[in-house]
Amino acid sequence: MLWMSSVAMLLALTVGSFSPRSQRLGAAALNGTWVVISVNGRTSESASGLAITFAGARYEEAVNGTVNERGTITVNPDTNPMTIDFTITEGVAQNKTQLGIFSVTGETVTFCLAAAGATVRPADFTSARDHLLIIAKKQ
Repeated sequence: MLWMSSVAMLLALTVGSFSPRSQRLGAAALNGTWVVISVNGRTSESASGLAITFAGARYEEAVNGTVNERGTITVNPDTNPMTIDFTITEGVAQNKTQLGIFSVTGETVTFCLAAAGATVRPADFTSARDHLLIIAKKQ
């Protein structure tokens, strides 16, 4: 019985030690500038010139080189798919949080984001009336 407590405690300590490392790896996978190539399955004028730059826990969105939104991100890479929360500090949706999921495969990132301020996170990578499905390539 005592050994079960020791094993449980060891597992709890081991699992807990991976979370901060996983957090860094998830956010690190996003570092750099990503050029949007499609929104909701279509390349369009709204995606043209749109780029998102991540640096650690900070991000900024720019259209044709002009920054129109800034904020911070919180990533949970321990979920499948990984989750991301954008806390918008500058821009039209200032003081709102945008919940989403993402996947990085090589030089491509796919986001599915709820509307800023929505309280329900997308569950999968399907475009819906109230979600944005964004695909971007690393610059």
